[in-house]
Amino acid sequence: MPQPSVDRASLAIEVEEPGQGYQPWHAVDDLAAIHPDPNVAREARAFEVDPTAGVLRFGDGVRGRVPERGMRIRLATGRFGGGRAGNVPPGTLAELSGKDITGKPTPPIKIAQPLPASGGEDAETLAAAEKRIPSYLRHRERAVTAEDYRSLAFETPGITVGRVDVLPRFKPRDRRFDVPGVVSVMALPMQALSRAPNPRPDRPFIERLHAHLSARSPLSTELYVIGCEYVPLGVSIGVAIRDGYARDAVLNDVRQALMRLLWPLPPGGADAAGWPLGRDVKARELIVDVSRVPGVLEVNGLRIFRRQSDDWREVPATGGDSSAALDIAPWQLPELLAVVVTDDPGGAPAKLNATPNPYADPNAVAVPVVPKVC
Repeated sequence: MPQPSVDRASLAIEVEEPGQGYQPWHAVDDLAAIHPDPNVAREARAFEVDPTAGVLRFGDGVRGRVPERGMRIRLATGRFGGGRAGNVPPGTLAELSGKDITGKPTPPIKIAQPLPASGGEDAETLAAAEKRIPSYLRHRERAVTAEDYRSLAFETPGITVGRVDVLPRFKPRDRRFDVPGVVSVMALPMQALSRAPNPRPDRPFIERLHAHLSARSPLSTELYVIGCEYVPLGVSIGVAIRDGYARDAVLNDVRQALMRLLWPLPPGGADAAGWPLGRDVKARELIVDVSRVPGVLEVNGLRIFRRQSDDWREVPATGGDSSAALDIAPWQLPELLAVVVTDDPGGAPAKLNATPNPYADPNAVAVPVVPKVC
């Protein structure tokens, strides 16, 4: 065929026959198992297809017919892909060009691409297939245990899954546990470590993953595939910097350490698997992580803030250790939206917007400062 990576379901092949014109032929999984009757098998208009390589294989006169000598074979319809390289954002494709049957270029066609192209998947390599053998032998394409759901979710074609959490007996619509027969799968797409917003699945991601899992779930299972409910979080922290370390570099490293610790995907979290689902954010845990940053002499204070309407409210310290903690429900994750890091001896700012912006005044003038060099 003209290209590899063909969608087998969309393939329509027609073969020219003497006196009859083009006749449709159909694809089969195995030419040797077309029909138990040898007479029917001999006259079957059938072919095998390797969708990855884009190769057709016709019969030999015993197991399927052989196209007549000198007759043409026509590709009526077919969808071809380019793997993950074809998953492009909106507006990438602007023109469609090609060649006619004689090899001459056809006039280009202007196209509009308002939606992203998605669903492309690269062919599985031999190394990846060998790595997948143990999980396949364990679940056998059946989602029964929580580990089965996890393994099958990561194998969903056409999407890149970054994290999967299975919540047995949890009904997301009611926020209620211990519901018999219900399985909820929380999944997030892969996204590199960056600033907020945290990764969120879109509707095509949810639908594709649900279709893949529902076909492998028991009939009695009520399956839900959901995204994560994030809890907005703000942090202010004051640190003392060791001698010999650049101030701006240390403050930036502190921000990066907090972002990495609270990030929902690997290598985030304390165990490099993402922040655990439903785990409270405790000030003491954040202080321990920040104190490991090179250049930090000590932590002078840390405050946690919760988002309320359009403002941030500090979470008061509670418990026997007098440490603040942001409560996270079992189906939630924190989302770090604001971080203020200062080396002020006064400690952590009491408000996230406490640091003044010298350029907030429209009449302010930026004056360059030349540092003194010994």
